[in-house]
Amino acid sequence: TCPHAGCLVAFKPDRHQFQCPCHTSAFEIDGKRVMPCVAPRDLDSLACEVRTQGKEQVIFVKFANFYTGIAEKKQKA
Repeated sequence: TCPHAGCLVAFKPDRHQFQCPCHTSAFEIDGKRVMPCVAPRDLDSLACEVRTQGKEQVIFVKFANFYTGIAEKKQKA
């Protein structure tokens, strides 16, 4: 989600960027803001782990919810 107002960002393969539909914020593949940008910080990263289950590899993501509209990455309780 966008750290500006919490809107869902979408990956735009033609631009190799994530984009927020609400206020036109854009983010590079690594989550860094494309300036100028109204988002107060880069996209929030989440801890993830790749595990092998049988013949497949599965990605596990530890979900966390962060406050929006502030420069600090602060997780909600």
